Amino acid sequence: MSSFSADEKWMEAKRAVGHINWLEVISYYRSIYGCKVFVYSIIDGEKRLIVDVLDDDTVLLIDKQGNAREDTYQNVLNSRKIFKYSENSEDKKYVLMNAPTDKLKEIIEALPGIKSPTVMPLAQEGWSSIHTVLDEKCFWEIIGKLKSLGAQGILVLPIEKMII
Repeated sequence: MSSFSADEKWMEAKRAVGHINWLEVISYYRSIYGCKVFVYSIIDGEKRLIVDVLDDDTVLLIDKQGNAREDTYQNVLNSRKIFKYSENSEDKKYVLMNAPTDKLKEIIEALPGIKSPTVMPLAQEGWSSIHTVLDEKCFWEIIGKLKSLGAQGILVLPIEKMII
């Protein structure tokens, strides 16, 4: 059974930032596409996944219904935290998106998929379709990066069965 210390990206984030301020460790971890460590903040009795630090005073969270929420940096920093490590999430999703062909390398580098995504050219020159399988939580953590690289028409579909 693996643990936090087996996750090279988590250990890199802790070394780079230090482990005094967990919000900064989490933010750095997400920026290097770490997706096996999940940190939750307990605020007013509600558990929310910490996604990222948006600015000096705002933290992006996801509640248990999957809704994006924002809270103050200080409120989240002072809250109780729950850490979870998961190598095999049961929440795998099939993700399809259209992307500019000249951004394929950058988009593929941002996708922590099972092996390698499927890339197919679209009828419109200069565009490709990318298909991959992702942990749902990883997807929500990298959606901004994908969109900033030009990905659009993004579909997230459930997987009934998957044989690896």
